Amino acid sequence: MGFVGTIEGTVERWTSHFWTAMTRPDKESVEIVAVLRRECDAHLMIIGPGRTLVPNHFTVELPEDCFHALTQQQAEVERHLALLIRRHAAEQHYSFAGPVTVNLQPTPTPDTRRYRVLSRILPVGLM
Repeated sequence: MGFVGTIEGTVERWTSHFWTAMTRPDKESVEIVAVLRRECDAHLMIIGPGRTLVPNHFTVELPEDCFHALTQQQAEVERHLALLIRRHAAEQHYSFAGPVTVNLQPTPTPDTRRYRVLSRILPVGLM
């Protein structure tokens, strides 16, 4: 396994830890990627023939302990999630108003074990 394979393996372990941490304790396991995909699908705007605009800015609010467990890998996880959103958009022929960004942050509500995903369309000039 070369250098690239080692990096891919490391990112895979980080994201695996992230997916495990993101499951809802009271419901069946839900991967954050599926939630982000649904967020795109649920908030799409048809602009014209063959042109569908979806959110490009995502905020994932995490429970404090989960957020702190990911702080050292936060940038890598955010980039990886943004990549997965772009792949989904390409498969669905969606467009973005600007670059895709994912921001992980601790939930503002203490004592919660749930996460929340917020999305919006953020044009290039407003980033």
